[in-house]
Amino acid sequence: MHRPGRLLLLATLVAGCTTAAAPPPRPAPPPVEEPAVPGERILLQGEPAAFVPTGIEDRSATMARIVGVDIRGRITVESERGPVEVWVSDGMGYHFGQAVEITMWVRTGKLETPPAGPATSPTLPLREAGDHSVVIGRVLSVSPRGTITVESVRGPVRVWVTRESGRYRAGDYIEVRARVRPS
Repeated sequence: MHRPGRLLLLATLVAGCTTAAAPPPRPAPPPVEEPAVPGERILLQGEPAAFVPTGIEDRSATMARIVGVDIRGRITVESERGPVEVWVSDGMGYHFGQAVEITMWVRTGKLETPPAGPATSPTLPLREAGDHSVVIGRVLSVSPRGTITVESVRGPVRVWVTRESGRYRAGDYIEVRARVRPS
């Protein structure tokens, strides 16, 4: 007995909703053109760009111990200068507690649309033994202790710098070349 009452009530509510007429549509307002405002140039991932160095190279070599290994190819090392992360070709080739020598080259620059022609790639000191990587990205943060955090496609990394940390600012583009060798 309860079912017919519920159906009747629902049918009455639906019927009442459909009897009201819809208001006529309003005409769309004319488009308003706003003046162009110059802004920061943003390069999307995959958009072709070339790194053009603008600053002097900052080189450091440090002995460290591995305190973290990520199988995606990132190791975390600790030294008297603090912890940093470095990309390696194969994270499985390293183990916790292993002593390594980390050499880093850092330089500021800017990203520009490359001229037409063959693409150039960053130069690596491939003649030297070790695991080499290059990260080109924006500075996310600067530590007074001498480390900077840089964005990369596989996640942010922290790197050491030897020059005054004041020459690096959040938002600057930098190139980080790193070499990791067992010591």
